[in-house]
Amino acid sequence: MDRGPWKMIPILLRDTRITYVHLAVFLALCDLWNKRGRENKVFISRRAVMYLAKIHSFTTYHKHIEQLQAMDYISYLPSYDPGMKSAIFFKLHHLG
Repeated sequence: MDRGPWKMIPILLRDTRITYVHLAVFLALCDLWNKRGRENKVFISRRAVMYLAKIHSFTTYHKHIEQLQAMDYISYLPSYDPGMKSAIFFKLHHLG
């Protein structure tokens, strides 16, 4: 059975805390997951996620990534080295 992160979208849609920006960021992460080998650990750049999610503010990006992590949809491991990408893991336990 395929347990890809897009299967979590109906769960996010039922969560009253989720805004359209959360959805845009999550869909951007799903797109990167799909393009980068479909492994649960995905290396991301802030620039790529912001571009795909159509957001322009670093503050908005960080706020919504942190909130998705606080809501237990992702784990976010930031890289503070400009030459290295950050990592995210999808919390697929929501799928049962």
